[in-house]
Amino acid sequence: MKNVFKALNNLNATDIWVKGDTSSDITEDNYDTKVKCENKPTWSDFKTELDRLDALDVANKYQVDRQVEYPSIEDCIHALLDGGDTLTDLQAARQAVKDKYPKG
Repeated sequence: MKNVFKALNNLNATDIWVKGDTSSDITEDNYDTKVKCENKPTWSDFKTELDRLDALDVANKYQVDRQVEYPSIEDCIHALLDGGDTLTDLQAARQAVKDKYPKG
C-alpha cells in the first residue's frame, strides 16, 4: 500500500503519521489506530482515494516496466548524433520493449 500517504495527502490531511509498515493492510477496523493526522478523512473517503490510486498503478504498470528496459538517455543521445545504423538499432530496441509491455 505505497499509496497510503499519497491518498491522505490528496485528501488534505496534514501531519500524517502511520503506525507500522505502510505496505501492510490498513482496514476499516484498524484505520483509527494506525493512521493519525490532522484533518483526517473518513474511512470511506480514504478507501475510495486509495483504491483509485492503486487502480492507476495497475493501469500504468506498463510504463514502469518499459522505463526499466528502455535504452538510457545517453544511448539515445549518441544514437541521435551518430544516426544511421545506431539510430535504427535504438528504434528497434525501443520497439521491442513496447511490444514486450503493451499498453493495458
